Amino acid sequence: MQNPTLRRAVPSLLLVLGVAGVLAAAGCSGSSKPRPFEAAPIVRRNVPEAFRNTIGAEATIGGIEPVLVSGYGFVVGLHGTGGQPLPEPIAATMERTLGLNGVNAANPMPGLPPMSPRDLLRHPDTAVVVVTAAIPPGAPRGTRFDVAIEAVNANSLDGGRLWTTELRLGPPSPLGGHVTQRLGTALGEVFENPFREPGSAEFTAARVLNGGVVTEPFDLIIQLDSPSHARARQIVSAVNSRFPDDDGVVTARGVDDSRIGLHVPSAYADRPDAFLNIVIHLPIDWQYRREYAQRYVRAMKDDPALARELAWCLVACNER
Repeated sequence: MQNPTLRRAVPSLLLVLGVAGVLAAAGCSGSSKPRPFEAAPIVRRNVPEAFRNTIGAEATIGGIEPVLVSGYGFVVGLHGTGGQPLPEPIAATMERTLGLNGVNAANPMPGLPPMSPRDLLRHPDTAVVVVTAAIPPGAPRGTRFDVAIEAVNANSLDGGRLWTTELRLGPPSPLGGHVTQRLGTALGEVFENPFREPGSAEFTAARVLNGGVVTEPFDLIIQLDSPSHARARQIVSAVNSRFPDDDGVVTARGVDDSRIGLHVPSAYADRPDAFLNIVIHLPIDWQYRREYAQRYVRAMKDDPALARELAWCLVACNER
């Protein structure tokens, strides 16, 4: 999460313009004026002095909100409550999905008689569901998460099991729609609310606990306020010094002069908030971290109201 103190800071823009002279050659007509040189805007954040030279004082981390993923899934093992009519776009989508997974009359699903994908969608022991989930920000490959499912053509999902479902960025899209990036998959036993009221809509909604898994990590991005290759390299160096390679994957990698890709180390997979707080409060001049730590201790005594943020600064200065 972004540091509340730094998030409240209001940047002001200082536009630096180079001054172009007019060159005139004696006796020459039609001489052209050179175009003025325009430098990139420099952003100055109004942050407490103690936080100067931290990453959070000069940059913003993007992608820190959970990522919505979804897809159309297939549930088997129902007790005659499924197989109801489907909207044609969804039926065509699932028929194609089942076919691509090798399901046909010659290769039936376990526990079901041989039938075509279209007939399988009409079977009362099956149902099409919408699968949705929120992947934690920066979750690395292999991270597991809960998924929610909602029946499209069933009265109840009791006894069901979700077959492997692709989870893609954004809302689900039927066949012919826009295909987004695949970020994970989901499968597992369906868990219904045991305290639901008979006849309520909760019979068509359920969860698959820990049923989702990240297959393609969605990296975070450090966005510099003022583009600078030199500053970006310093930030990359500071982050990678604080968080060495994670199984061969670097924690920070430069994208350009204003963006740095950020990978959440596996040690922080279950607590990405802690990782982000450390990065935000990390001193950019890492080689002087001990001097910065002393400054943070003094600032904590001088301004106790900043104690929480300064405590994160001290954690960031640790070498582990």
